[in-house]
Amino acid sequence: MARKRAPGGGRKPKGSAPGEPLTIRMPPDLRAELERAAKKRGRYLSEEILGRLRLSLAKQREEQRDPVVRALCYLISETANSVRKGDNPLSKGWQRNPFLFRAFKIGVTAVLDALDPPGEARNPFPPPQSAALSDDYSATPETLGRAAANNVLFALQRSSEMKEKWRFLAARIAETAQSAELGALIEELDYAMSDARRDLGIDKSRGPKT
Repeated sequence: MARKRAPGGGRKPKGSAPGEPLTIRMPPDLRAELERAAKKRGRYLSEEILGRLRLSLAKQREEQRDPVVRALCYLISETANSVRKGDNPLSKGWQRNPFLFRAFKIGVTAVLDALDPPGEARNPFPPPQSAALSDDYSATPETLGRAAANNVLFALQRSSEMKEKWRFLAARIAETAQSAELGALIEELDYAMSDARRDLGIDKSRGPKT
């Protein structure tokens, strides 16, 4: 007579602690397809897999994004495409071309001005409860916008320097708070800023203007 498996018995799913190598089983046809794609791009198989995983996560974040933000990003993207005349080879590296980038700034400003809602600009956020926060950065549209820009530019500027620190923090959060989702989010944001820095061609020594 066959013995019944006790509740919770049997082979346990294997996981990997943060920083440890991850071993997965992959169907041969999928591996072959990934190897062909990696060879075509001149990358290692592991680089191809990581790249596609990041793209998948980025797509998931994009799908979860506020639809208004997604629409604005699309309009800004279309403005950039129009300025650089699609894939015109003369516009290669357009983000470092003073003429083309200035045209892009003007175009984006014109689009946003056309969408500027009418009426008085009233702060929708409640005033700070603490006197220590009397210098509220969201007091005016100008201060709120500047603070938001400074946050983004700081993260962009420090992305390379902070990479290992963010990884360590993500791992510690996953270990101590048992919040793997939050740890993964921190690491995803770090990679996104690193990718933005790379694609914009920002030097470690130069960095964006703040």
